Amino acid sequence: MWTKGLTYSTPALQSSAVALLGRGCLRGVHSRRSIRMWDRVQPSLWHPLASLEQSLMDVEVMAQRVFSPRFPPFAPFAPDTLPKLHHDDKEFFKDLPIKRPEEVTKATLKAAAPEYSASEKKGVDAALDTNESSTGAEGTIPHPSFTSYSYTYSTVLDHSGHRIGTSRRRYEDSTGRLKATHEREIDGKNLKTVWQRSNTQDEGGHETVCSSGSPDEFEKEWLVTPFGRAEDEELAKWMEERERGVYKAFGIEYNSDEPKQNEMTNEERKVVEEVGTERKEKIQEMSKRQEEETTSPEYTS
Repeated sequence: MWTKGLTYSTPALQSSAVALLGRGCLRGVHSRRSIRMWDRVQPSLWHPLASLEQSLMDVEVMAQRVFSPRFPPFAPFAPDTLPKLHHDDKEFFKDLPIKRPEEVTKATLKAAAPEYSASEKKGVDAALDTNESSTGAEGTIPHPSFTSYSYTYSTVLDHSGHRIGTSRRRYEDSTGRLKATHEREIDGKNLKTVWQRSNTQDEGGHETVCSSGSPDEFEKEWLVTPFGRAEDEELAKWMEERERGVYKAFGIEYNSDEPKQNEMTNEERKVVEEVGTERKEKIQEMSKRQEEETTSPEYTS
């Protein structure tokens, strides 16, 4: 049960914070606070962060097993595919236009299928030429013409033996309906953020709940985990790219405030060098693959 109360402190994590929080990490913290909550759920940031988390998995075989979203979520799976990873499928999809296979009747399928006359064109051209909107008529429930769903789960053990986990779910369809969750775990203590938007006109809302203690206290502990350090560096780079684009649009020279190499300590330099060229290439490859797998072909350029 989710509660809000006083939390315990993890001594090992707090002691490591002093050693690992350098200027580079602090720059990431600043970026984390500057980025709006709804920017975090945009595909341009969501997919790279999910791929980054996957790249930190210690065992490649484990990464292949958990990087397997089931859609629809009620599809059967083999006994050895870690069913506990899908324990919250019902909770996530309960308010989305997704039904179990046995609930989809012939009448439902017939009502959802478009009707064409014999003189109408067939295939993709016919679908593009129709003037019907996926949002449906006024007073009716909108039926999405396509949906996008992604699910990732990553877990590692830090140098102190603490189990660190992160899972992401993101659903979006052509009606503008969006629901996303990001749940993080440190030795059984969880922080869950949920985003929801009903349609394109809806501003949407989000909430963050912590299983024990306050979200701020959890964020401090998360900051010094392998996922937290890598995420802050990625957020800092994402923020820098956006700032660079704004400066370029106005014809202003952009100078990054990234700390010089000779101003960093050996401990800070070691953290920064953990993400090498090979990892960056893998992150880009996985991010591109995930976006291709979760986007309908007709909506790609």
